[in-house]
Amino acid sequence: MFLCFSSRWEGFLNVLIEAMACGVPVISTDCPSGPNEIIENGVNGFLVPVCDEFALANAIFNVLKLEKQGKELLIKNSSISVEKFSLNKIIKQYENLF
Repeated sequence: MFLCFSSRWEGFLNVLIEAMACGVPVISTDCPSGPNEIIENGVNGFLVPVCDEFALANAIFNVLKLEKQGKELLIKNSSISVEKFSLNKIIKQYENLF
């Protein structure tokens, strides 16, 4: 199982963070406003150029053929990277803002 997100344009992508927090590998287009702020390509997910169906297909294939250890590392990195979006961290940012 994995999440494949193929938008041309997005705002902040809660669905990517939610999937990553749940241990689901993610593939996303590198559309404006979001994915590359969440995904570090090849570390905690995969980014592909917008409208590049061959790159998207290749990323899907690569996720499907991941060995158990590679998948576990991707999931571990995902869960670590989404911690910056945790409720406690976001509340602290709001407190600092005001």
